[in-house]
Amino acid sequence: MAGEGFKVVAIGDGTKVSVGRGRLFIDRLSAAGARQGAFFLGTVDELGLTPSSEILKKRTMVDPTNAVLASVETSRDLELSATLAEWRKEPLAMALQGDVAEYTQTNTPVVGEVLTTSSKKDRWYWPPTGKRKLTAYAVKVSAVTKTEGTDYEIDAETGGVYIKASGSIADASTVTIDYTPTTITAGSGLTQLNIGVAGTMLGELRYVADPLTGPIHEMLLYKVQFAAQDIISLLGQEFGTFQLKGSLLVSSAPIYAGTTYGVMFQR
Repeated sequence: MAGEGFKVVAIGDGTKVSVGRGRLFIDRLSAAGARQGAFFLGTVDELGLTPSSEILKKRTMVDPTNAVLASVETSRDLELSATLAEWRKEPLAMALQGDVAEYTQTNTPVVGEVLTTSSKKDRWYWPPTGKRKLTAYAVKVSAVTKTEGTDYEIDAETGGVYIKASGSIADASTVTIDYTPTTITAGSGLTQLNIGVAGTMLGELRYVADPLTGPIHEMLLYKVQFAAQDIISLLGQEFGTFQLKGSLLVSSAPIYAGTTYGVMFQR
């Protein structure tokens, strides 16, 4: 009869469609491959795994059909991509190909630190020592103290000094600053991300799904070599994001027997 198809066992099952949500964790492995403890990546807008293969084909050369006589898979790759929406320090350091540290400084007073030996009006200058959170500061030219608000402005948080166009600090002056930096200790909240200093970035990745609908997946990837790619959106009209991408490497000590790169569970 027209319209009849397969029996009910062969129809689509709406419980198997998926709208993904979930939590992503990375354990950034040491150079020796040791676990360091996994950190949570926060809100991840997209997570994808792209398998690909290179196929070498041999075609006949005896007639115009060029039919395929044989084919062989010469390589297999698995690529990971994650778009992160929360600016957490550990994954951001990885996106910057760097490491996480803590900035510290003492409150030792500084006298006569040279900001510039050839000043220009309408320019900013920062202490060459990188000190910040300045207090008890005095900006001087030839030992003469200049007036804040008239000759210069200062951003005490970053230590930046602005030479005002309408002030008395002439171009080509040597400008110095006396100040006392505020003590900053490790753990005080000033994270320092050292850009571009990391060697090979390896990590163990774990994803635990909590979908709006559909099966719940758990994925464990034993060894991912991460690389930063695409733009890190520091400025823009939308919420900023950044990406982590990686290639799956074979594990020499897989947790689950019979697996090479990792495993996915579905429940």
